[in-house]
Amino acid sequence: SILFQRTALIIIDAKKAGAGIADVMTQIAEDARDVAHIRRERHSRTTIHVIFLLSSSLVLAPFIFGFSIGIVNYINQGIASAVPGAKTGGLCDLSLMLTFFIMLQSVIGSFAIGLIREGKMYKYAVYTPIMVLVSLLIFEAGKWISALIIGGGGITR
Repeated sequence: SILFQRTALIIIDAKKAGAGIADVMTQIAEDARDVAHIRRERHSRTTIHVIFLLSSSLVLAPFIFGFSIGIVNYINQGIASAVPGAKTGGLCDLSLMLTFFIMLQSVIGSFAIGLIREGKMYKYAVYTPIMVLVSLLIFEAGKWISALIIGGGGITR
């Protein structure tokens, strides 16, 4: 722990300088309490921002993208069946592009949460694979729910 290392160095330096250990220990305890208070205050002030980033990058955007591509697929299939020989767009490419976008969005979201929460971008990089997995599962759930509501099959070329 960085705090423990600093405390040990201060005590060693104070002992070398001949200062009273009791006074030094009191000051160190007050400083450690202040640092812990500042850390708790930072977490409480950034909680709403972190919740917004998590909900938007993990839940809302992937679900909206999945639901929207399901609706676009339904319209695409309707046009293809109504007008013989009509050229319809390749929705597999769009779905793949949205998948990569959601993955990138989750990675950037985890870096942003680390920057907001701890002041270091890579502090929450450990949670990136979980965030990507959750966002992709919600993306697929959005496609599945739209297929349940409006009918239709999977995304075809």
